[in-house]
Amino acid sequence: MGGHLLNDLRELLRSLETAQRDFSALQDRKRTALVEGHSDDLLSIARDETTIGDRLRALLDQRGEILDAARKSGLPGADSLLGIAANLQPKDRDELEPRIQAARKQAEQIRRETWVQWIIAHRAYSHYSSLLDLIALSGKKSPTYEAKPSKETAGGAIFDASI
Repeated sequence: MGGHLLNDLRELLRSLETAQRDFSALQDRKRTALVEGHSDDLLSIARDETTIGDRLRALLDQRGEILDAARKSGLPGADSLLGIAANLQPKDRDELEPRIQAARKQAEQIRRETWVQWIIAHRAYSHYSSLLDLIALSGKKSPTYEAKPSKETAGGAIFDASI
């Protein structure tokens, strides 16, 4: 494998490890802000998430370029970074394969934490909406949930073919 491709792979992994580390630290801050209800911190974190998300998208593009270059050079197994690493000299392979596996493991942890945080945010939104409904309706049920809708609210102009 060419030295240029090997250097690109090393640089990609170095940048990915940094981005994942930054994103994990940001997720820790976000979890704390969610648990403690610090909405101002959440707005700041959302901006930082956007920045790191852009970095990760750029790294994904860079990964695609490395895979394309490996395919064009006829390298077998060029459908993944591990496939490329399998074609390296033993010294380089022993260096890069564990880093690729670690990046994969870190990505899975980030994915899980993101899912947990989405669930927390979704449930908080649901509770917040329910509280607003209770306040707006003075604790009564919403009129749209009546057991027997009145004749005035039955149907509508959209569904009435005679209009």
